Amino acid sequence: MVMSCHKEVTRDTDTMPATERHDWDVLKSFLPCGWQEQAKELGAFQRSRKVQDPEALPRLLLIHVVGGCSLRMTALRASAAGVRDLSDVALLLRLRHAEQ
Repeated sequence: MVMSCHKEVTRDTDTMPATERHDWDVLKSFLPCGWQEQAKELGAFQRSRKVQDPEALPRLLLIHVVGGCSLRMTALRASAAGVRDLSDVALLLRLRHAEQ
């Protein structure tokens, strides 16, 4: 575990505790049906270089916005949580591109 921003974080969804995995599943249930395909169609997710799948985008956004973290801290927490290993600049570019 790594201490960052506000709380300790664990690895990816395969290794996270059942309660955290359940929390992520609950959050995903609020997203519209087919949101992953729409992310691809609308250009929010175009390639899987540093972010492997569309599911990582809302997780990154939640870490950044809800956690109140800087981009650098968001990148650190995402890496520690197994979401993605990317720089704060890469995160900025990915989030900026996703909003268009």
